[in-house]
Amino acid sequence: MKVYVRLKNGTVRFFKDGYTDLRGRFDYTSLNVPESVHPAALISEGAPANGLDYQMLKPTELIHVEKLSILLLSDTNGTAIREVNPPKD
Repeated sequence: MKVYVRLKNGTVRFFKDGYTDLRGRFDYTSLNVPESVHPAALISEGAPANGLDYQMLKPTELIHVEKLSILLLSDTNGTAIREVNPPKD
């Protein structure tokens, strides 16, 4: 699975990717940040003009997400893309 987000300013960014667990579930809404790294440490000074220079969305940017686009890939079931709203806190 791969998840991309569209920010409220229209920029599309990579969010996360991974595999489902044994139950076929995938937590697409959380970021995988090591516990030893404080989210504030991931903030850089000044955002790039095109928004594509960052590899992943930063935890502090989650409030700016408008939509999530989820790419599902399966050898047996094919491919599907689903667009969802971000979860409410």
